[in-house]
Amino acid sequence: MNVEEEHQFRRTIGRWRFTAVVFILISLVLSIFLVAMAIFTHRTPATVPMDVCGDPDTKNIDVTEADDPGIFDDLTSKELASIQKYIYSVQELNLSQPSVAGLARSVVHSVELHIPNKEYVLRYLDENAAKPEREALVLIFRGDKSPPVVEEYIVGALPIPSYVGLRDSPNRPNPIPFSQRPMGSNEYSVIYGQMFPELGYKMKKVLEESYGAGLHFPECGEKCLSYYPVPVGSGVVGADDRKVWIVLAHFAEYFTLHPVGLSFLINMSNPFEYLVELVDYGGQRFHSMDEFISKYNLGEVTKHKKPFPDITRGSFSTLHRRGEPVPELPKRPPKFYEPDGKRYRIAHRHVEYMQWQFDFRMSPQSGPQLYDIRFLDERIAYEISLQEIAVFYSGNAGHRFADFTDSADGIGRHTHALVPGVDCPDTSTFVDGYVLSESTKSPKRLPRMFCIFEENTAFPLHRHQSYYSHDGQFYHGLVDSALVLRSVAVIGNYDYIVDYVFHQNGALHIRAAATGYIFSSFYTPAEEGYGFRLQDSISGNIHHHMINFKIDLDIHGTSNRYETLDILAVEVSNDVTTTNTTYWQTKFERNLKESEFGAAFQYDFQVPKYHVIHNAGVKTRHGEISGYSLHLQGMSYQPLPENSGNEATASWARYQLAATKFKDWERMSSSCYGMFDSLDPVVNFTNFLADNESIVDEDLVLWASVGIHHIPHTEDLPVTPTVGGHLGIYLLPFNYFQESPSMASRDSVRLELKEKFNMASGVSVEGYKSESTCLPRLTDLDEEFGDNAEEVFA
Repeated sequence: MNVEEEHQFRRTIGRWRFTAVVFILISLVLSIFLVAMAIFTHRTPATVPMDVCGDPDTKNIDVTEADDPGIFDDLTSKELASIQKYIYSVQELNLSQPSVAGLARSVVHSVELHIPNKEYVLRYLDENAAKPEREALVLIFRGDKSPPVVEEYIVGALPIPSYVGLRDSPNRPNPIPFSQRPMGSNEYSVIYGQMFPELGYKMKKVLEESYGAGLHFPECGEKCLSYYPVPVGSGVVGADDRKVWIVLAHFAEYFTLHPVGLSFLINMSNPFEYLVELVDYGGQRFHSMDEFISKYNLGEVTKHKKPFPDITRGSFSTLHRRGEPVPELPKRPPKFYEPDGKRYRIAHRHVEYMQWQFDFRMSPQSGPQLYDIRFLDERIAYEISLQEIAVFYSGNAGHRFADFTDSADGIGRHTHALVPGVDCPDTSTFVDGYVLSESTKSPKRLPRMFCIFEENTAFPLHRHQSYYSHDGQFYHGLVDSALVLRSVAVIGNYDYIVDYVFHQNGALHIRAAATGYIFSSFYTPAEEGYGFRLQDSISGNIHHHMINFKIDLDIHGTSNRYETLDILAVEVSNDVTTTNTTYWQTKFERNLKESEFGAAFQYDFQVPKYHVIHNAGVKTRHGEISGYSLHLQGMSYQPLPENSGNEATASWARYQLAATKFKDWERMSSSCYGMFDSLDPVVNFTNFLADNESIVDEDLVLWASVGIHHIPHTEDLPVTPTVGGHLGIYLLPFNYFQESPSMASRDSVRLELKEKFNMASGVSVEGYKSESTCLPRLTDLDEEFGDNAEEVFA
C-alpha cells in the first residue's frame, strides 16, 4: 500500500469512527428520551401538561374576563361600564353621580347579574337552544320621588343595553318602601358628616370627662370615638319607622373590644331630618340628647369614666404577636406542594377537576354561587349558593335589637383581598371581580375575591390493611385530595369563610366558619346572663350565627323526590334462647315527603334519619333508589318565638332543611332589606311553603340552614378561632354509582406480597414514585403587598 492509499484508508476509518460516535450519541439521547417519556406517562396523564416547579400553567389556567361571557359569568368590567353609561342616559331614572348624591336624589345602590329563567338556561345547555340574553339587576334608591321608594330594575341586553324595566315578581313588592332600604354610604355621610359634628360639640364635656376622646375627626385628633350601627327592624319599632342604635367605642385596635358605654338611638324615618330619640349612658336611659346633657351638667347622672386606652403591641385587643415565641426555633409551617403542576383547569369562570366541572360567580349581595355542577358529565345540581348570613345578638343595651342580616351590607362586595399563604395556600389560583355601587364612580376591581386550590387533607378518603394470609395480605389507601373554591366575607367585625369542596368519590362539601372580633358590650350588672365579663369593662354577649344555602339538585334530571330513611328501634324475637324474651335493634323506614309542609324539617333526636333526593324513574340494577343524600353538620335550633321582633326576617332558620317545588320567582330565601323589614319581609321564606304544593316527582329546591350559638369567653380574645366552629352540608352519592368513582384515581396506593403467602419475597408497590426534587415557589408578602396597599384594603 503506497502512501496515498494509506492516507485514503485512514480517512475512511476516521469517517466510520466519527459516524459510529454520532450514532452512539443519538442512540443515548433517544434512550434517555424514551425512558423519560415512559416515566412521564406512568406518573402523569398525557392530557395534563407538566408545571415546572410551581410556575403558572398558562395553558390550563385563564381567570381573565371572557370577551363572550358564559351564561353564569359575573358581569365584566366592560359590561358594568356599559350598564352605567346606559342607565345614566335614561331620563326617567333621574340618576345623580355618586359625588353629588344624597338622600333626596336618585342613586344606584348595586348592580349584579340577573340569571335567566332556569327553563331557558337548560334548553341552552342541554338542547342547543339559543343562548338567553344577558341582563343585569339594578337597585336604585329613588329619594327624588314623593314618597321616596326603592326600585329594582332589569337592564339588558348586554353587552350594549337598550332597555330597562321594573323587575316583575309575583312574590315580592316593587317598589319597596324607602324605610326598608339597606344602609348605604349616603346615609352614613349624614350620620357622620352632619350629625356627629353637632353632637360632638354638644357632648364635648361628657366625651372628654368620661372617655378622653372626641366624636368627629379631625377635631378629635388621635383620640376619637368610633361607632357601630345597629339597625332596629320594623318588627320592633313599626312598619314605617327606621331607627338605628349608634354604639360608641374608642377608636383603637380593635374598636368593638373598647365600648365606652354610650349609645344613642337615631330616628331616621324622615330622610331629611334625623333625630336622637334615646341616649344610653352607662345603663342609664334618657329620652333626648338635650335631657341627657342637661342632667349630666346638673349632676343628676351617675358618671363613669373609661379613659382612652393606651394601646401597645401587647394590648389584649391587638393582633400583634406577643408572648414567648413558639416554636422555640424559627421554623416555617408545612406548605402545600404540587409536584406535577395543577390538576385542574379554569376557563374564565368554568372549572374542571378530575371528574367534576362547574361554573362559579359572586353575587355582590348574597355571596358565592355555583351553577351547573356535574360529575362524569352528568348534572348533579343546577345551583348551590349562599343565601344569607344572619347573626342575632342579645343584651341589655344596644345589643338588645342587634339582629343582623349581612346581605344588607353586601356579602359579595365585602369578599376580597385574600392573602396567599394564610387565607389560601401559596399554590392557589386567585380570581378578581368587579362591582358597581352607590359609592363607586366606575366599576371597581376587588382583588382576589376567590381562591381555588387542591388540598391534601392528610386524611385517607378510604383505606384498608389486611394483615393475615387468610385475608389476602394487602394494603390499599387513597388520600383525600379535593378541590376547594374559597371566599372570605368580612362583614364589620366578623370574617366568614365559605368553601365548596369537591371530593374524588363524587361527594361535595359545603363548609363555613366564622372568625374575627366579637361585638362586645360595655359591662354593667344588667349584662349578666347575656354574657361573661371578659375584661374590666367589657362583656361578651351571646349571639346566634345562622347561615342559609340554596341547593337545587337535579338528580338524573329535574323530576325528583325527597324522602327520609327514618331510623327506628324495633322489637324482634330472641331466637337464640329457649325463653320468650325479645331483642331490640334498629331498622329504617322509607318516608316519602309529599308536600312542602311535610318536607319542612325540624331536627328530632328521637328519629335520626337520612335525607335522600332521587329520581323515581332511575333505579340501580337491583331496583333500589339512586340519588344523593344530604348530611347536615352544624344544625342549630332557633329558640325565638315565630314572628316575634325580628325573627321573621330570617324565618328560613326555623327549619334545618326545607324542600320546595322550583319556581323562578323564588330565587332567594332572603333579601338585602332584611335589616329593617322584619314586620313584613320583602322576601318571606314562609311564603315559599304557604301553598303547600306537591313535591313528588317535581323539580325540587332544598334550603339548608346551619348555625351555632356563641357565648364568648376569654379565649375568644383577641379574635374568635375557627376551631370547633366549622359548619357544613355534605352532598353524598347514595346508590348513584355502581361503586365509588374514586377507584379510578391515580392517587391510590396498593401494597401486596410479590409472592402470595411468602413474606420473604418482599412487597410489590403500585402508586406514584417520588421523583420530583423542586420546591414550590412561596409567596413573598412584602414583595406582593409592600407597595400595593389597594391589593389588601381595596
